[in-house]
Amino acid sequence: GGSWGWSSSETLTTLAAGIISVSVFIRTETRVQHPMLDLSMFRIRAFTAGNLAGLFSFIAIFCNVILLPFYLATVHHLTPSQIGLVITPFPLAMGLIAPVSGHLSDRISNVRLTTAGLGMVTVALFFISRFNAGTGITTVAFMQAMMGFGNGLFQSPNNNSVISSVPREKTGVAGGIGALMRNVGMVTGTAMSVTIFQAVKKSSSASVIGAFLRGYNAAVLTGAIFAACGVVICLNRKGYAKST
Repeated sequence: GGSWGWSSSETLTTLAAGIISVSVFIRTETRVQHPMLDLSMFRIRAFTAGNLAGLFSFIAIFCNVILLPFYLATVHHLTPSQIGLVITPFPLAMGLIAPVSGHLSDRISNVRLTTAGLGMVTVALFFISRFNAGTGITTVAFMQAMMGFGNGLFQSPNNNSVISSVPREKTGVAGGIGALMRNVGMVTGTAMSVTIFQAVKKSSSASVIGAFLRGYNAAVLTGAIFAACGVVICLNRKGYAKST
């Protein structure tokens, strides 16, 4: 789209081919005896809600993950080693809280844990979308830690709720679909954020840094919107099966 133009015949043809391919795939999967993707499982409300929330969470997170290093390099002129240190609080916080969250998911409502976790991700992304040239590195690192904490708080109970919502003999399939949703979320978040970043940046008449910040802020704000949609899903899902 960025190279051909979003209204060009090449882009529209490619999009149409993608839509048709997905439609044919879904139709085929509902008719074969042993489908690659058991779409009947999406009739389970808790399963569908958990996967959608997970999909939106990864779309949201990767809107920040893919562009943050460029923000730190372009705006703050950090070296690769320094960028790695600033980003470290995200996986560190997630790694620390995820096991605790998984343990709590057997004792506390998954709705509360997932809503609180994805809510923190939403708030963190909103503040990240307000970053400018004067934002301190400490603030950047703190927001990464907050987002990692929220993501860790969300992922374990969300996965628990998805797996526990299906019959025991379907848990392997449910795990595979969950992995598919994660990968689709990562790819979608990456493609969408870069597209928004480039489009806003090119349309801006500000300085190089100013145009970069406008594109970056718009892309991350879009991620915050997806995370907020995930919060709404978490608040409204029902029919959880009790974990054992």
